[in-house]
Amino acid sequence: GLPLSAFPRAIGRYALGALLMCAVVVAARAGLLVLGVPATARLVIMVVIGAGTYAGYVALRAPDLIGELRSLRSG
Repeated sequence: GLPLSAFPRAIGRYALGALLMCAVVVAARAGLLVLGVPATARLVIMVVIGAGTYAGYVALRAPDLIGELRSLRSG
């Protein structure tokens, strides 16, 4: 198992990616509101932006996660 004291360090990189994604999505939402984009379109755009942001972060900062996901998918 993982000692409780090691838990923050173990998830730190992924939590930082989630915080980055959140900041980008909040900024995008503010911009989309100013532009008057309808709610459904805003949702779709923000989901795409959020997923792209997190995927890009993981690819750059936590490439080991991609390997783990591939191994889960292959069986």
